[in-house]
Amino acid sequence: MSRLAETARGTLLVVDDEGDIREFVTTVARRTGSWKEVIEAANAVEAERLVAEHTPDAVLTDVRMPGPSGLDLLVAVRSAGHEPRTAVMTGFQDDPALDARMASIGVLDVLRKPFNIAELRRVLGMLATR
Repeated sequence: MSRLAETARGTLLVVDDEGDIREFVTTVARRTGSWKEVIEAANAVEAERLVAEHTPDAVLTDVRMPGPSGLDLLVAVRSAGHEPRTAVMTGFQDDPALDARMASIGVLDVLRKPFNIAELRRVLGMLATR
């Protein structure tokens, strides 16, 4: 068995309506070797379907997207009985009301856009730990 297979953990779901960001996050996540599978969704509706099919161990989602928000997605995921580790990406700067809502639904970390590869790797590493 390869070292990658020994250390890789479950499934990561990446959700963002911006294809370039989604592709970048997915590529970096795959290259870290921390995930057996990385799946993508362009919106919360598609993400909910993928959660039902794959039961991801972690979700990294954008906050603001057309249709339901990333926070709405996380509430729906938890309401369905899933408990993935979660982090969000957002272009919003510090907003106490948003921060309080994120904390109330179990968001573990916030990746502020624009972010660099080191910040992304830090968040991906946090999501990969059990």
